[in-house]
Amino acid sequence: MAAVEEWTAQDVADWINHIGLPAHSLSFLDNAVTGLDLLEISDSILEWLGVRDIADRLHILERLQDVLERQETQDFPPLRHELLSVIRETSEYTETDVSEKSIIILENEKNI
Repeated sequence: MAAVEEWTAQDVADWINHIGLPAHSLSFLDNAVTGLDLLEISDSILEWLGVRDIADRLHILERLQDVLERQETQDFPPLRHELLSVIRETSEYTETDVSEKSIIILENEKNI
């Protein structure tokens, strides 16, 4: 499976079906929710998307966390993933900055 940030709106809708909430998949598709959007999703956004039941919102958030944790262990060394999370939280950095800083830190790790 592709990394969450690469998911299309159709991929997200398929995932919503896969986790057992097919009643909500059309709303995600109609609102063109992509994997990048999922990375920023919150309880209030889920409610805005029409996921009224708190149990369904929690289920989505928990399953997303599960996917991200599996992705972390498969695709990224933990330190690098943590670094990317911190850098993405600061709006002053661009994606190029994230990549350049990741390379510098990974090179430094090799020299330690």
